[in-house]
Amino acid sequence: MKIRPFISHTGVAAPMMRNDLEVEFIASPLHSPEMNPHVLPEDGINQHGHENMAGQPNFLEPDAHAFATERFFPDGSENSDFILNQPPYRDASILLVGKNFGIGSMQLLASIRLLQCGIRAIIAPSFGPTFYEDSIAVGLLPITVSIEVLNRLLKAVERSPGSTITVDLETMQIKNRHTGAFQLTLNDHVRTRFLNGGADMGLQSEYEKLTEKLRAERRNRHPWLQ
Repeated sequence: MKIRPFISHTGVAAPMMRNDLEVEFIASPLHSPEMNPHVLPEDGINQHGHENMAGQPNFLEPDAHAFATERFFPDGSENSDFILNQPPYRDASILLVGKNFGIGSMQLLASIRLLQCGIRAIIAPSFGPTFYEDSIAVGLLPITVSIEVLNRLLKAVERSPGSTITVDLETMQIKNRHTGAFQLTLNDHVRTRFLNGGADMGLQSEYEKLTEKLRAERRNRHPWLQ
């Protein structure tokens, strides 16, 4: 499985400063997936033009969206109070989050859901260890920073909603026009993997198992769709 290279990415950053956010919240199922118009179609492109990761199996069934139960009401309409549904952040590709992001028992699926929604990097003081490793394996970049750096980035984004952050793995910097540049700390092996793309055949097997599990769940819930 080839991971899309990550050299430098500039994207809108959305603040989601909840500590100890569990992966079950990230990968929660839709209330009514067959009624929701925002799930990604089979070609892997969602309504905002975000692509599914090239070369990866399609995990779009039955429930494609991260934070689904927060983003959508049971009738499929959007919850305007949820930050990723608000105009400055609808196309966010970077999340600023609280400590211990991604704890719980569905780490791999949570990482995949975030990628499917166009998220390329997550900046946090700390991560759930399994979520951190799974995110690296699928090409979602988890960036650990100090509370001080995170707060400065957060203030910049709150001062100018919709402003962008650049993550540059060549210069090893995080940049914002309001804050300047911060040095990025990343394991050399992880950096090389993202710069060049990489294969993880063991994870490929896990993907295949997860895909079949989701398809079986969909068949059980909606046998008329077979």
